[in-house]
Amino acid sequence: MSYVLIPRLRINHANAFVGRYAISPAQVMAITLFAHNLARHVLPTGFDYSAVGVAIIHHDAQMLGEAPYAMNKKSAAFHPQQRRGAALIDNNDYAQGSKSALSLQPVATCHLTVSLVVHLPGAFSELKLARFLQRARIAGGLVIGHGELQIEAEWQSLKLPQGYWIIDRSDLLEGNPLDALIAALGRQAREPVAEEPADAETEETAKIEPALPTSWLAPAVLAYAAATDFACRTGVRMALGLDGAPDEIPLHAWGEAMLGLVQYVSQRHWASLPDVAPLPFWYPTWLRDDVFAVRMSAPPIASF
Repeated sequence: MSYVLIPRLRINHANAFVGRYAISPAQVMAITLFAHNLARHVLPTGFDYSAVGVAIIHHDAQMLGEAPYAMNKKSAAFHPQQRRGAALIDNNDYAQGSKSALSLQPVATCHLTVSLVVHLPGAFSELKLARFLQRARIAGGLVIGHGELQIEAEWQSLKLPQGYWIIDRSDLLEGNPLDALIAALGRQAREPVAEEPADAETEETAKIEPALPTSWLAPAVLAYAAATDFACRTGVRMALGLDGAPDEIPLHAWGEAMLGLVQYVSQRHWASLPDVAPLPFWYPTWLRDDVFAVRMSAPPIASF
């Protein structure tokens, strides 16, 4: 097994419009599939690509847009940069009745800086890894640079840059997920308050376990559910071989993005929590035959 640290990966114009409902720079699904694509390029055939995981360290996100001062609300309302359509469809697609101006397309983008720890289940070609990163994209954004790669057999040998882990907080969505999501995102930030133990006479009862704060929460696409049956359809994206030529026509289904909740947690705070994995890796999985998701879990115990 190998652990690859890609430090300070800079991504320009990454998508920040998640699931048509929210704006967020937490591109967990896109980064997990980026790691999957990386593995397909650098690992020999025959590996279980579902065992490829990625831990995400957030450094910076610059949302692209304007925030003019709103006099009536006494606050700044953010307006994402919009782009006009690339093609004329019909008369209904023109902006304000003009036949020369294309209508705006709903979009939100951002510049991202993240560090990634990719967990690969076998030996790989470092040359192929370097070539892959030269033309890679994440969430539609172009990778414009990164720090010096570090490859180790044990994660403890990695020199991790300081930042914030992106972790799963689906536990906050129990009950009514939609109401819980809206409530969590609108909650005032606060640090966890530890309650006094009922009996503080013994050392065991006096211990207070650190908890996660209810702050720095963000929506993220954590799954896709198929809305139609899987079938061969013309005009869809084809599976390309490593040489860039069409390899096969995969089964296709229309899907719906499913939002979850993630949190930015400092590395020091994460390390202080009991009963958590040393590194919060994300792995792809099929929850059902028609639901593809990413889940946070630990690599195999043997690798630690």
